[in-house]
Amino acid sequence: MHNDKMGIKYNINSHFFKEWNNEMAYVLGYWYADGSLENAEYIRGKYIRVTSVDLKTIEKIKKWFRSEHPIVVLLPTKLHPGKIRYFLRIGDHILYGDLIRLGLYPNKSLTIIFPKIPKDFLSDFVRGYLDGDGCVFFHSSPGITKKRIVKRLSVIFTSGSFDFLMGLCETLGKKLALS
Repeated sequence: MHNDKMGIKYNINSHFFKEWNNEMAYVLGYWYADGSLENAEYIRGKYIRVTSVDLKTIEKIKKWFRSEHPIVVLLPTKLHPGKIRYFLRIGDHILYGDLIRLGLYPNKSLTIIFPKIPKDFLSDFVRGYLDGDGCVFFHSSPGITKKRIVKRLSVIFTSGSFDFLMGLCETLGKKLALS
């Protein structure tokens, strides 16, 4: 880490998104869910950002990036009540450009589409997306011979983009050979 005229420069693996691997696919999925890109032209900055209530995931991503960037703790406020959130903001033109190449862009929430993911890394991408914007839910009811009977398991993905969810549905349907 060193100071320069533009501020503090932290070490980072700028080439993290250059080649497909399990960690890269997971982080890409997580970024599709909970990440964002910020093109701060007024300071010639290009930032990738992620906010989550899950500190362990943010720490894991920071470790995989080999990043020295600080994780900022965001306490609940009137505007953002609820849980403590953790924020990682990385200024890096290469990472920003690679995420653009991989289908992300600023203000993506309502218009993003499902990207082309190599089949060997689809499960990692989906797991990353699920950790960011999904949940697993057991439907159960009282049983006669047991206290609770699990009737079904639901995996729920959320997105502001219908096109993304349809692409995810089609991709999983093909992969799982659902009719």
